[in-house]
Amino acid sequence: EDPDTAVTVFKEMQKAKVKGDKVVYNSYIAALGTGGNVAAARKAFNEMKAENIDPDIVTYNSLMRAYTRNMDVEGAFEVLDELVENNLSPDIFTYNTMLSACIESGDEGA
Repeated sequence: EDPDTAVTVFKEMQKAKVKGDKVVYNSYIAALGTGGNVAAARKAFNEMKAENIDPDIVTYNSLMRAYTRNMDVEGAFEVLDELVENNLSPDIFTYNTMLSACIESGDEGA
């Protein structure tokens, strides 16, 4: 996942008036997260919802990972709260992401 290429392709897609679907947004958010661009990942997440595309567990996990890559454990927990508020259940990837974030940040009380 090359974040710069993902951004380029996504912008070209938008210019061509091609609407993204859940799979496209999930891939895009994951690529942005890999590049550590939390603000852009959150923006893409919000755009997805504005397009009436419901985020799924993959979407939330990708967004959480974006936060954890920036050592923002609090932000990741906020995403986890959103996930639960939207009647989704955390999965093994959710818990793995959160545990890794707590370990990497040294946040033993999280």
